[in-house]
Order: sequence, then C-alpha cells, then structure tokens
Amino acid sequence: MLESIIHEYPLKYDLIFKTAGIYLAVENFEKALELFLGLERALPGRMDVKLEIAKIYYHFDKIYQVDAYLNRILQKAPDNKEALALRKAI
Repeated sequence: MLESIIHEYPLKYDLIFKTAGIYLAVENFEKALELFLGLERALPGRMDVKLEIAKIYYHFDKIYQVDAYLNRILQKAPDNKEALALRKAI
C-alpha cells in the first residue's frame, strides 16, 4: 500500500521519510524500519533510505544486514561518508 501511495503522490515521500525519522527519535525502531523498508520498495534507488535501514540494523546488531546495505550504498556512491563511517564501526 505504501508503494502505491508514493507512486501516486511522489511528494508523500518526504512526509513518510520524516515520519520514520520521528519514530527513530522516539526509539520506535521497528516502526521506523517498517516505513523505511516500504520507501525502499517504492524507490529502490534512494541511498538515503538504504543508509537509514543500515543504521537501524546496526542498532539491532544485525551485522549481516548492515553489511549488505552498506555494500549497495557504496557500490553506487563509494565516497558516501556516513556509509564509510558505519562500515568502520562494524
């Protein structure tokens, strides 16, 4: 459903991204992850979404998933400073 909303109303992307950020701020990581994964399915090329997903997986200590997302990010943007810093942390 989230994917169809984003495709029908592309400006909703910002609203959903910010909402996911609010969930992160109040430490509701599961809900934030759910929203970010929905955004990723709708817009698979967004590296900012992939980075947020990697950060959440890092919080949950799911290193395999963190590494997979960082690989995707760094493949497209090898100089991404946040992704490189997170790579060092794992």
